[in-house]
Amino acid sequence: SDTTSFYELLQEQLGEQDLTEHQKELAGYLIGSFDDDGLLRKQSHSIK
Repeated sequence: SDTTSFYELLQEQLGEQDLTEHQKELAGYLIGSFDDDGLLRKQSHSIK
């Protein structure tokens, strides 16, 4: 199938940004924290 997942799309867009390695790591962590509905359901204090 040629469909791109929400996660893959965000990862692709992240790769196109001019960010430091640290910023990319943080953004990648947040992207990986989204659920299948594209929502960040973690409590803010649990995101470290």
